[in-house]
Amino acid sequence: MQHRWTWALAGIVGVLAIAGCGAEAVQPVDVVVHDDGGDGGDGGDGGADGDADVEVRDDGDGGGETDACVSVPEVCDGLDNDCDTVVDDGWDLLADEANCGGCGIACDPLHGSGECAAGECTIIDCEPGWVDANGTAVDGCEYECASSTGAESPDDGTCSDAYDNDCDGRTDDTDTDCATCVPEFCDALDNDCDGLTDEDYDIDFDVMNCGACGHACPARPHGVATCVLGACDFHCEAGWEDANGLPADGCEATCEPGEVPDEVACDGRDDDCDGLTDEDFLPTTCGRGPCQRNEICHRGETACEPRDPPATTDATCDNTDDDCDGTVDEEWVPTGCVGACNDTAACVEGTPQCGPPAADDATCDGIDDDCDGVSDEDYVTYTCGLGACLRSSMCLLGIDRCREGTAVAETCNAIDDDCDGTTDNDPPAPAVLCAPAPNGTASCAAGTCIMTCDPGWSDADGTAATGCECELEPSEATGGGSCGAAIDLGPLADGGADTTVRGKISPGADEDWYTFTAQDSADDTCDAFNVDVRFNPGGNPGNVFRIDVYRGGCGTAAECTDAPDRYSWYTDFSDRSVPTDMRGECQCRASNTEGYNLCADNSAVFHVRVYRAAGAAGDCAEYSLRITNGVF
Repeated sequence: MQHRWTWALAGIVGVLAIAGCGAEAVQPVDVVVHDDGGDGGDGGDGGADGDADVEVRDDGDGGGETDACVSVPEVCDGLDNDCDTVVDDGWDLLADEANCGGCGIACDPLHGSGECAAGECTIIDCEPGWVDANGTAVDGCEYECASSTGAESPDDGTCSDAYDNDCDGRTDDTDTDCATCVPEFCDALDNDCDGLTDEDYDIDFDVMNCGACGHACPARPHGVATCVLGACDFHCEAGWEDANGLPADGCEATCEPGEVPDEVACDGRDDDCDGLTDEDFLPTTCGRGPCQRNEICHRGETACEPRDPPATTDATCDNTDDDCDGTVDEEWVPTGCVGACNDTAACVEGTPQCGPPAADDATCDGIDDDCDGVSDEDYVTYTCGLGACLRSSMCLLGIDRCREGTAVAETCNAIDDDCDGTTDNDPPAPAVLCAPAPNGTASCAAGTCIMTCDPGWSDADGTAATGCECELEPSEATGGGSCGAAIDLGPLADGGADTTVRGKISPGADEDWYTFTAQDSADDTCDAFNVDVRFNPGGNPGNVFRIDVYRGGCGTAAECTDAPDRYSWYTDFSDRSVPTDMRGECQCRASNTEGYNLCADNSAVFHVRVYRAAGAAGDCAEYSLRITNGVF
């Protein structure tokens, strides 16, 4: 007889009973079914005609291991029901909307229609007034909303009207249409701009984001979806249990409490049938900071896996150990603080704090001590060195510098050139304060080299460098420098006395004085008295010389001042240069005589001062002055 091995249904029940809760688990036995495929003939070892022979074999250890397969109609349950070695043949879990991605997982979105493709349920359309705001097909079109606009915008007021105008589940400044930083999404982005990514979502235990953002866990009959270490699972509602261990039918059996319920031991049983399994289990912990987790007890197995750190570094000041290394905010770098206040800034219990500013910024250190944005602005300069070497300090790039100048040999300039604290002191030979100059000796006075000229010489240009370059007339040695020391030219009679004097007005403040007695002789014909003082032609080079004339003594008022050309005092009323023009006091008598003019004696002492005009530069030019009486 030809045999076909199939799993007996009784064997299946026996195996799955191990996962039962409460009552003692059923111990299955081995069941062997012999089927000759005939028409109901001899049943062989007691088999009924036309039916399969069922042989029950016990392996002796009470384990109840099944050695045969009983063929039953295939159902989608993760088993090979029809014993053809193919599990769930006849069901396309990649496209079956009743078993999308797994047996019993229907692609039938609430308030919408869906499509199963590649084992994933996708919402195709939502009923009017309903929106799939979270992008997950598990809960269907879960958001009741009627859109009034394509997107919210600050330009039309929809970002400040407290309505979700675009039905994306976010309102006003929580919507990315209205703000850059919004509450966190599970999308591998830092939506709230805190330096962390998806920190509000734990994809190891979040049923709506299990193992990855957007991957939701499906509900099962009489079961509640769970996510355990990134894998979807479920636990049973109170009074139900998953006796057969098949996710497709969820919690298909009623739960019978055990005689002595024990929810402390991690055994995978809901001993008290309250819908919670091993809820009194006492876990240990693993991980640090936000990565710390309690040990879990799942289906009788314990595990503890720390959460992945929300950040690779701990640079955010939030009082959280973002990189889960046991230290809080250790890589935080201050921003927004200025100068030294940035250097001493601290993250205090999740709050950034700038360091305290100094009272001033007088220290030259290149640091903005008072935190006003400018470094060393209160720095106070000081001096170093003496004389010409005196310098002021400076603060440059945080370096306090004061460099004395370079000393040089002392010269006559009212400056301490050699920087020894004394001005215009004699320098060491061969240096001198004033250079040697011709016809005199130079000495330093008030920072200027002054010439002391040899007799008969003058420093006409006032410059020591040229020395005493102007040779004077011999009379300078005997007088003529003042009214009291005027050079006496003697008497000048009115009969035609004529004399010429020459001289140099040097230095520029020099002056020459002359004196003479103009005689008015007794006349019995015509009076010839005519005193005339004038520069000869070419005798006033550059027109820089001037004359003052005093009559009767230099203590009297000047008859003529600042004259650039000539002076005349006369009584003859004639011009003797024109002999035919003789007139005036003619005929002349010394006493009152009828028919004659009275000719008085006008004899007088005259003083003549020769000097340079105000502002005229000094030089060694010579003047030529003609003094006459009765010539003109």
